[in-house]
Amino acid sequence: MTPDHPAENPLAVDLLRESAIPLSDVPKLPWIPRRRGGRRLNVATVHRWCTHGVRGKRLEHIRLGGTRVTTQAALMRFFHALSNTVASEKSGSGNYCLRGGASGTEGEVGVARK
Repeated sequence: MTPDHPAENPLAVDLLRESAIPLSDVPKLPWIPRRRGGRRLNVATVHRWCTHGVRGKRLEHIRLGGTRVTTQAALMRFFHALSNTVASEKSGSGNYCLRGGASGTEGEVGVARK
């Protein structure tokens, strides 16, 4: 098996079973919702999903002839993983808030007091 085989690399898509979509075409998919003002999703956002991820989840992709590609199935797996992450965070115990102030605690997470 090659190093990019899906069984060995969880971030590699299986092009034998799924059709490749260049990352630049992801915002043009009809089922991707529009942003504020009717604008499409920015291509840089899709690249960020592949490289940095969101909440510890990264979009599956491969480089095909110098172009990063993904699949619709990989996008759906990514969105489902994010949905499950949000659901598990909401079901966690405790109330959390983001507090910041002049004391240099910008972005510090604390427990909300009742």
